[in-house]
Amino acid sequence: MSRPKYLDHEDTVRDTSIKREKKAVRTINSGAFFIDKGDIKTDDCLIEHKMTDKKSIQVNLDVVKKIYLEATMVGKIPVLWYEIGDYIFVGKIQRRSK
Repeated sequence: MSRPKYLDHEDTVRDTSIKREKKAVRTINSGAFFIDKGDIKTDDCLIEHKMTDKKSIQVNLDVVKKIYLEATMVGKIPVLWYEIGDYIFVGKIQRRSK
């Protein structure tokens, strides 16, 4: 009898990312509902988590604006949490005064 393939499964970047999000306070369906945005909520912060095993990750203005607006609408601090290879970047998003 052969061994089932799922027993030899190694975690993908997505699997690892989901496990890490679950360790924190996880929201319903990762921002899928209008009333419940962001990947992770704390008492003070709304956190967007991204992870890759590639050599780079793109941060664009649309993502930054989206996270900023979602967090400020519910009175929370907008935070980006990016993991690139062995490095972790966590940053608070602030809007420059005009």
